[in-house]
Amino acid sequence: MELNANPSEPAFASANPDTRGRALIAVIGDFLSELHPQRAAPLDISLSSRLERDLAVAPVYGLAENSVALAFPPPGRPPVVDRVDREALTGQGIAAPARADDRHPLEIVSCGPLFPGDEIRIVDELGRELGERCEGRLEFRGPSATSGYFRNEAKSRELIHDGWLDSGDRAYVADGEVYLTGRIKDIIIRAGRHIHPQEIEEAVAEIPGIRKAGVAVFGVTDRASGTERVVLAGCGEPDLEELVKPVSPSDAV
Repeated sequence: MELNANPSEPAFASANPDTRGRALIAVIGDFLSELHPQRAAPLDISLSSRLERDLAVAPVYGLAENSVALAFPPPGRPPVVDRVDREALTGQGIAAPARADDRHPLEIVSCGPLFPGDEIRIVDELGRELGERCEGRLEFRGPSATSGYFRNEAKSRELIHDGWLDSGDRAYVADGEVYLTGRIKDIIIRAGRHIHPQEIEEAVAEIPGIRKAGVAVFGVTDRASGTERVVLAGCGEPDLEELVKPVSPSDAV
């Protein structure tokens, strides 16, 4: 499906010259969503209230190829979280709403609607457009989109197809808003199932003795099975008793 911006949306009235400038306030939100695009981890209550009041952080979708942002929630709106069925999304690419009693849903944060004049579409591996709540590759076009890479026609041809730019991201659309699910190059495909590395990394980082920021998960092609192997690399916390050893007087300088 194709998603067009609604020019009548009051939060993005084109008559206001400060509208796109305000996106700079929330660009940090894109950085946060890049770290964990599909995880809606709760913030400290006092910090969350302060951020919402001051409009300091918002989950937006911005990329260098479409400066400064492509999707942006109405200013002042709290984050909108979509609870989706984990099996349906990872196994079938369908962002089906999770049941109320689902204890292990995927929680995906909305990046908001599009700016006026911008368009996106969600396509499959063959470039065919997908419908509402179907996950696929996000492509876009609009007045802020780049015309290509400087003096690199080969890369520009890879980026642009029939006027649409390849974002390199996977996403779906629901109720006119954009939901990012991850970077295409980061997602591991194991026996037809899409695995988000950050979910495994977060779980492993909770193991005692493992450094919180010292875990990396990635896929390696297994030619024998025709799928990808999941590779995990982690760093343990140093044993302070081993590192700090008593120094005898004879060893002192």
